[in-house]
Amino acid sequence: MIEFKDITKTYQGNAEVLKGVSFTIESGKLVSVIGRSGCGKTTLLRMVNRLVKPSQGHIFVDGKDIDGLDPIRLRRNIGYVIQQVGLFPHMTVAKNIMIIPKAEHFAKDKMDERCRQLLTMVGLDPDKYMNRYPSELSGGQQQRVGIARALAMDPKIILMDEPFSALDPLTRSSLQDQLLDLQTKMHKTILFVTHDMDEAIKLSDKICVMRKGKVLQYDTPENILKNPANQYVSEFVGPNRIWSSPEFIKVRDIMIKDPRVTKIGQDTRRALEKMREGRVDTLLVVDGEDNRYLGIISANRLRQQPDLSVPIDKFIDSSGKVLRPGENIVDALKIMNEHGQHLIPVVTKAGSLAGLVTRSSLLTVLSQQYFSVEEDGGHESKEVTK
Repeated sequence: MIEFKDITKTYQGNAEVLKGVSFTIESGKLVSVIGRSGCGKTTLLRMVNRLVKPSQGHIFVDGKDIDGLDPIRLRRNIGYVIQQVGLFPHMTVAKNIMIIPKAEHFAKDKMDERCRQLLTMVGLDPDKYMNRYPSELSGGQQQRVGIARALAMDPKIILMDEPFSALDPLTRSSLQDQLLDLQTKMHKTILFVTHDMDEAIKLSDKICVMRKGKVLQYDTPENILKNPANQYVSEFVGPNRIWSSPEFIKVRDIMIKDPRVTKIGQDTRRALEKMREGRVDTLLVVDGEDNRYLGIISANRLRQQPDLSVPIDKFIDSSGKVLRPGENIVDALKIMNEHGQHLIPVVTKAGSLAGLVTRSSLLTVLSQQYFSVEEDGGHESKEVTK
């Protein structure tokens, strides 16, 4: 865990680079610090391994104030990956990766084994790359070696300062995926500096948005996309950014929260009358005070019954797929496309009806985003609506 407590950095001439920065990075999480050039993000990162000293405030790593730790020991136990990679050109890949283990007097056979393991981990064939020099590698391969070097001592913390920004888009995307895979397996505490919001959203458990040395918002990618703290964050994120990450558009945000329902035991005639009044041809059936979801009844099936006084109970269709409130718009589209459902009940884990997603309500959400079509406020014929 890394804690920043009231960090301020002032250089000569009273130029404040950081102004009272406080936030906590939980163990095993990847946090991106993002902002425009000069906002103080790299200065903040370099304070964690004591390359820069705060003018005021304290940084704690696993509860220990780093100001009281030996800086050499501290740095050797923190992985560090930078944009320029920083490989030594006169050293082979293996020697570059093992530079710290060698300084710690690791046995040669242990270093060879560790080097092979790390190269494999970052997607490079050890037999092919161990004895090459940095000049013989592409930019993406050099950055993979840089990541391997940062992992050499198996540190709990890794600092990454815009590590992929100089790479072409395809290589950058590939390395982002590689980092996500590694993080899933290793659960390191990673502080990742970037100026790219798409990259931050893709990689981060939380994002810290900075401006002029201050933290404007520190939250999950989902909450920053949905609820930017102020106009600057909103403009920095971009009004349509969430649509590039549809997994953050939750069913609870787009569902009809008060769909047409009927209770179990209702007779067929009254159910048909409720459909007529609501101008729909289906109803959701619930039971009890907690509105436990049971299934759907359709007008077509009910009208086929000669006796309209019988209860609806035996006409309930419970075969359809349902959604949870925490699932996303992609899950809803998948059910509609793969199973041909034009409406999907939203049900809590406890089984209570929470709402409804219909094909037309989903299209309304999409059309509002892409075409700025105003909702007409009318009824959605032939679908359950409120």
